[in-house]
Amino acid sequence: MGGEAAKRAKPKPNAVEAALDRAMAYIVKHFSKPPTLVDVAAAVGLSPFHLHRQFRRHFGETPKEVMTRLQIERAKELMLLGVPLAEVAGRCGFAHQSHFTWRFKLKTGLRPREWLKRERGVTGRPPPRR
Repeated sequence: MGGEAAKRAKPKPNAVEAALDRAMAYIVKHFSKPPTLVDVAAAVGLSPFHLHRQFRRHFGETPKEVMTRLQIERAKELMLLGVPLAEVAGRCGFAHQSHFTWRFKLKTGLRPREWLKRERGVTGRPPPRR
């Protein structure tokens, strides 16, 4: 009988998918002040372990990987607008510029300044005026 109660307590597949979609929306909304896995799990009503495992299965990347990808995408946009790197780091949720530079290079293979120089050279865009 205890086994049946445990089976009933598990979220149904559609409920889990809905929770995962809510988790993705939560991450997209809050990535610039990165929530912890516990925060995201609490927001969608799943355990952190279950959320992490199912999220990766469903989306093909972990919640942290999604947050980092979103942070880097936003950082690229801000850099192209001429926002100073230290400000970019803070606005994208990195603790400090060196952490931002490390993550950026890890994901792109280039330091932010190198990426920006290459991007401006490829696009022909002049540096923004301040």
